Amino acid sequence: MFLLSLFANAWACPNITNEQVVTSAHAVELAYASFDEAVFTENIGLLRGSLDCLDATLTAADILSIHKAVGLLNFANGDDDLSVESWRSVRSLSPSFVPPA
Repeated sequence: MFLLSLFANAWACPNITNEQVVTSAHAVELAYASFDEAVFTENIGLLRGSLDCLDATLTAADILSIHKAVGLLNFANGDDDLSVESWRSVRSLSPSFVPPA
């Protein structure tokens, strides 16, 4: 069953690199801060389909950025519980971080 799951993920994953995922996560943060709905929507769409496809070790800064973007994604989708979990992960990586208002 596990092997089948691995194959399913490989077929479902878009042709995207880890660097592109991280770049999109940064773009989500910047778009949110600057009220750029088009860039936010474009990059959230990319993240939705690619987070399960990350296949290499990321830096702590990259992980932090992805958690922030996922927190914003869940907030935008109205999923407060998942958003709070993402922000808790952000705070565990960066205790002085304050979420955007």
